[in-house]
Amino acid sequence: MGEIRKHFNRDLRDKILGELTKDFSQRPLEDIAALIADA
Repeated sequence: MGEIRKHFNRDLRDKILGELTKDFSQRPLEDIAALIADA
């Protein structure tokens, strides 16, 4: 994923970040921390 990310244009990157924000906004902080740690 890191290699692919280098090739994203700014608009695509912003859309992906927006989707991640929606996915994580309703989760408890502990769940978010666990998901990040497992990534």
